[in-house]
Amino acid sequence: MRRTEYALDRDRILHSRAFRRLQHKTQVFVVTEADFFRTRMTHSLEVAQIARSIAYELGLDETLSEAVALAHDLGHGPFGHEGEKTLDDLMSDNGGWDANRHSLTVVDELESPQPGYRGLNLTWAAREGIARHATRFDVPTSAPEFDSYPQPGPESQAVSEADECAFTAHDVEDSVNAGLLRIEDLHRSGPELWRQALDAAFELCARNRRTDLGMDFERVVLRRATSRVISELIDDVVRASKERIDEEDLRSSEDIRNRGEPAISASAAGKSQRDSTTDFMVEQVYMHPSVRRQAARGKMVLTRLFNEFVQNPGLMPRSTQEKLSNPDGELHQIVARFIAGMTDRYALDTYAEIFEPPYRGMTGRPD
Repeated sequence: MRRTEYALDRDRILHSRAFRRLQHKTQVFVVTEADFFRTRMTHSLEVAQIARSIAYELGLDETLSEAVALAHDLGHGPFGHEGEKTLDDLMSDNGGWDANRHSLTVVDELESPQPGYRGLNLTWAAREGIARHATRFDVPTSAPEFDSYPQPGPESQAVSEADECAFTAHDVEDSVNAGLLRIEDLHRSGPELWRQALDAAFELCARNRRTDLGMDFERVVLRRATSRVISELIDDVVRASKERIDEEDLRSSEDIRNRGEPAISASAAGKSQRDSTTDFMVEQVYMHPSVRRQAARGKMVLTRLFNEFVQNPGLMPRSTQEKLSNPDGELHQIVARFIAGMTDRYALDTYAEIFEPPYRGMTGRPD
């Protein structure tokens, strides 16, 4: 069976080592704390599903949107956004650190499954989508090869919207499951988007209540509310984008790229609902002491590892040390790339092996 070029992009990303590592990288809650919180991998899969839904409704290329969605977090390091901020601080005198830029480096250089060339050999459109991914937490990377148009392609815009939709819904659900939010409090004084979704979910569950639910009743209510939030957000993006495209007679991908603002985007009301949910989460969850303690631990681990590897590069795997002999092998950049590729678990284990020797012995991990 002959695959399209975008199907090849998607499959190469899906089978990459960097994508597999996402299963052990923190989204919001540290992955070692429980086995049901979303990780970077499950988040990426959910973004891909939402992006495909938006792309389908708007007549865009679903496979391209899926490929970009699966790759959009490949450059993120361990310990969530705090880990990225830490790397940026540590690299402040050496060009800083940008997750989108590193995602592009991952697919262009660090992943190397073929003997004839480096990288995954992705299409320009997929690479552009990775570099120009834009959300409240992601800043597009400026690069000459992608700066010909004011905006990225429509599929890339769809993925950025899908990412916003995903964390607006799923971070709340994970926070309830983590015990940092209570359904009754969310229903009473949470953001409007979630209050309305919980109203509908409680009504649905009361009308169709199973006798065997017992203590699972609230869990089912939460799942139905999450599903409704995602549906509402997708519908808003599709409706607003169609209206924009029709009103401005945007007939081609080039028309959409040349627009001053993204054409594939939520309505003003939809953006307000998403922003109010994110603001609520910042106050109630992201700044919660237990979340901040985990973030502080991640910052401490990455800072000590970075400084130790800069002082003693011989502690890194030999394959990483080998890169130092290349003409462009700048030490701080190589250390940062190595750390960014770590999973939370690998970072914690490496930290313990170096700084807490009694904690563990040699693992036999190949260099």
